[in-house]
Amino acid sequence: MKKKFSFLFLNDRYDRQIHFAVLFLTLFGLIMITSATMGQDAANYMTLIKTIFKQIVFTVVGYISMIFCARFFSFKLCKQYLGVIIIVTMGLMLAARLFFDDKFGAYAWIGVNVAGIDVSLQPSEFAKIIVMIIIAVYLGDIVRTDISLKDLIKKPLFFVLAFVFITAFLQKDMGTAIVLLGISSICFLILKHPLLSKWQGYLLIAIGVGVLIVVIFLSPIGATIVNMLPIDGYQKGRFLAAANPFADQYGDGYQIIKSMVSFSSGGMFGIGLVHQFKNI
Repeated sequence: MKKKFSFLFLNDRYDRQIHFAVLFLTLFGLIMITSATMGQDAANYMTLIKTIFKQIVFTVVGYISMIFCARFFSFKLCKQYLGVIIIVTMGLMLAARLFFDDKFGAYAWIGVNVAGIDVSLQPSEFAKIIVMIIIAVYLGDIVRTDISLKDLIKKPLFFVLAFVFITAFLQKDMGTAIVLLGISSICFLILKHPLLSKWQGYLLIAIGVGVLIVVIFLSPIGATIVNMLPIDGYQKGRFLAAANPFADQYGDGYQIIKSMVSFSSGGMFGIGLVHQFKNI
């Protein structure tokens, strides 16, 4: 049976601890989504059933995809098909911007209705993995020193910045754009090519400056600066809510305040999920 369905099993080289962590976090995520759905519409059990079914399907498909990639992944295949993967991902990101409505101000989702169940796909989530592969393919294990810095980084830099540009300025999803930059920066810092060492130092300084700017933005002075920035209202609202959620407790600050209340009243394990199951 195992041989017949061998593609469903990991090979002998997989890391059991990482595998266990993935399964645990996936199960935890399913429980949290179930809890949130029960809180939103406790009287409509069909909404709950549809949500759980959808998430289980996503989980099964994602797990099988993970195993498939783990078994058959190779940098040779990445180099061979990387261009196609990049074009398809960027095409999906542009499609989300051009053909689908925004959610909370960001045009980042492709939404369809399958058998009465709303299904959404966020292509930029795949971009997070692809930027890691781009840096690994173009810069990982490069030992050549007879190459200029420009020739070494121009392709990966172009593709990473293209993903960031589409996410930040076309999809208007600044949060995901910052995450893409963060992932790319961490991957860049891991590299050990001698031509990159100086620029890795510059990047560390830039990260330190960025952290300082974020701290300033979360201060009263920063709130004034944020209000002057040429960004969308919902983006300003997130900065202002992080600095002082009580300034707009029924708007942008609502979730942060409710999170504080949850920790205060529920402690480490909370009371929401247990309370909801008792009322079923």
